[in-house]
Amino acid sequence: MRGAAAAIGTTLILIATAPAQNQLATAHLPQVTLSLLQRAETGDVDSARKLGVAYYTGKGAPKDMGQAAYWFRKAADAGDSWAQTSLATMYAAGTGVAVNDNEAFRWWSRAAVSGDAQGQHGVALAYYWGRGVPKDWGSARRWFSKGAQQNYPPSLTDLGVMLMRGEGGERDLEAGLKLVRKAAGKHYAMAEFDMGRFYESGEGVKLDYKEAVKWYRKAADQDLHLAQYNLALLYARGEGTPRDFNEMASLLKKAVEGGSFRACELLGNAYLHGWGVPPDPAIAYRLLLAARSSGLEAVELDVARREISPEQMAAGKTWADSWVAQHGHQSADEQLQRVSSISREDLSMPPR
Repeated sequence: MRGAAAAIGTTLILIATAPAQNQLATAHLPQVTLSLLQRAETGDVDSARKLGVAYYTGKGAPKDMGQAAYWFRKAADAGDSWAQTSLATMYAAGTGVAVNDNEAFRWWSRAAVSGDAQGQHGVALAYYWGRGVPKDWGSARRWFSKGAQQNYPPSLTDLGVMLMRGEGGERDLEAGLKLVRKAAGKHYAMAEFDMGRFYESGEGVKLDYKEAVKWYRKAADQDLHLAQYNLALLYARGEGTPRDFNEMASLLKKAVEGGSFRACELLGNAYLHGWGVPPDPAIAYRLLLAARSSGLEAVELDVARREISPEQMAAGKTWADSWVAQHGHQSADEQLQRVSSISREDLSMPPR
């Protein structure tokens, strides 16, 4: 959750308007999808869920988040907890529907009371951030515990972090670290990232940059941009690994693709000074402009601006505007909060 969730769908529609879309031509749908559609329209819950997945992923149907939400709603109304948590996630992130924290909480709750671990996790996140309900860390901790009892890796991780900080109850570094390590052992990227962060800072463990590099690498290899950025910093400083600006730049490029404003700033500086990449003030300008749009200072933006033409400035602004529109308008402070906090973009994951 972590602050205000950006509306990432290009079509923001209310679920109530979705039925009209079902009148669109379906002639180009594969036969297997047409069969799903026919069964879903007769009330088959499994087919409605699968049809939602097809529209969500673009596999078997044109990618259409509005249609995905519509069919998830059909299955969710019939009591399918998988569809309920998927629909809740879409409401929380504004994917295919307008952001609605109350609806997100309602659907997470319906799944949670049936024992669904992801629903329990969603309820915990809502209480942690105060979205759809008043902020209540005690309740967040209790709901994370329910998910953790089912060995759900996000709940194991977030409960572990709360225990280590003493949020919502007594502080217990050892128990919290054990939970995060358990989730990391299940190859959950955010837990691996947290283990890297603990070793880099010495939080709950002995400071060890080599261990930090190891854990950040595991998460970075799963395309977690937070880990890619932090690992890039270790390569830049030569901590836990030989200094390597080429590897730094490679990691930052991946983090930029993943939506990291801070990676935009550091990679922009790299292009300005030739750290691991050929100097290119035009590329530096567009990256630094995107970083400043997030609230970062990007102090070298003016330096880059003085070295490029008006045409390059215009092209850079077009690129930066497009990048920011794609990756949301959350501030750098919110991103930093997410790095050291609980939910960290779990909302943007595709349906299970």
